[in-house]
Formats: sequence, structure tokens, C-alpha cells
Amino acid sequence: MYSTQGTGLAAEVPPGVAVRVGGVVAFLASYGFALAVPVTGGFRDGREWLAAPLVGPPVALARQVAPPWGLTLDEIGQVLGVALIVAGDRVSWSSTSNLAPTLEACPGPGLCLRQRF
Repeated sequence: MYSTQGTGLAAEVPPGVAVRVGGVVAFLASYGFALAVPVTGGFRDGREWLAAPLVGPPVALARQVAPPWGLTLDEIGQVLGVALIVAGDRVSWSSTSNLAPTLEACPGPGLCLRQRF
């Protein structure tokens, strides 16, 4: 949906699309780093496993191909990316929800601060 109000043109992006795009970016960035290792160093000595998305970093970690912290971060990035891509279908926002906190009486002495989403 486009709005021409004001001085500029604004585009409204559905939240599911934004989440999926974030997932694609996270996955491609972490997979790109993993793929760069065998491409620059050769597909030998266990490094070829890094060319396999999602399963490559754990196998390379078991074979002690690269530093464990790098492989762990790479696997987290790939799994996070896939999770965001899948979760993008389930994200929705209600434009009518009121995110302002309310002050209410609590059961018992005092006041409660409540937030509804």
C-alpha cells in the first residue's frame, strides 16, 4: 500500500515479508562465510563439508576443521535464518492494538501496571 500524504512517498511492508527478508539475509550471510572457507582454501581436509548448508558446520566442528567459535556462530546464523524464513508466514500485527500500558487496581493492596499486545 502506498501513501502520498505529506512530502514523500511511503511504502507499507507487511511484517511477515520483513521477517522473511531478515531470515534470507541472515542465512545468506552466514552461509556465504561458510562457503568462502572451502572456496578459498580448497575442498579438502574436511573443509568441503562447509559447502553443505545447515549440516556442514556441525560436521566440520566434529572434524575440527576450523575454530569452534566460528563454526558455532555460522551454524547459529544459518539456523536463525531458516527459522525466520519459516516464521515469516506466521507473523501478523494488529493495527488496532493499543500498546499503551494501563494502570489498574490489583487484587490486594497496590496498583498494577499491565501491558496488552
